[in-house]
Amino acid sequence: FRVASRAGHDTFVPPKRLATSFTPADPPASAPERLVIVTPVYPKDPELWEMEETEAPDGKLPIDGIVQIEDERGTVRTFRRVSATFEDPVRFTVAAGATERWRFLSLEKSAGAYPHPMHLHSVAFQGLSREVYDVSSFTFFELPGGGYGAGTSTPIRWKENAPLTAAEQGPKDVISLAPAQLITVGATFNGPPGRFMHHCHVYEHEDMMMMRPFVVQPEAVMKLAPHHGHRPHG
Repeated sequence: FRVASRAGHDTFVPPKRLATSFTPADPPASAPERLVIVTPVYPKDPELWEMEETEAPDGKLPIDGIVQIEDERGTVRTFRRVSATFEDPVRFTVAAGATERWRFLSLEKSAGAYPHPMHLHSVAFQGLSREVYDVSSFTFFELPGGGYGAGTSTPIRWKENAPLTAAEQGPKDVISLAPAQLITVGATFNGPPGRFMHHCHVYEHEDMMMMRPFVVQPEAVMKLAPHHGHRPHG
């Protein structure tokens, strides 16, 4: 073609559906779930917590690393922190070819705080939902031996659903997590097995260890491990 100084006439109209091969993510009810929490930026640097569902504790809350969530239906679930730094052992092991739900929850209370661009290596995911929570019950407290602990004094509570953009519902590897939001994505891990990362894509936060490894393994290999296989995680 040649570049000219005059405007041309183009009758092309983009179709409403650009890709006929696109299939929305639809993880089954039995799909494993992963819960990743981003803690507030004050009074200590933000951390990336990996969580597992557990029984509600008998002791008085808050307890360091314990987070309770009351969803839209009023169901309260309790989660415990199983990792918080890059050096912690791998806690999320994914079966190759499996479809999972990954949930990213920001406990930042300040509505004007910057969002966290959450990134998964090795896979393209699709946004399933965005919810807004009252996270005011998440609190920091001083530990007897020094430093800060953090947890919920009462369950954080669902407030409302928020929209996903059209782009977020297509294949992505980064999604924006705003303060007090819970975002759920669906991902099918049909790439090669290996060791990969999930992290906040703010470079300073990567340097602050808001990055965690996860492992994708063939199902046959997972069955050889103690307690075989995998189970759904919160």
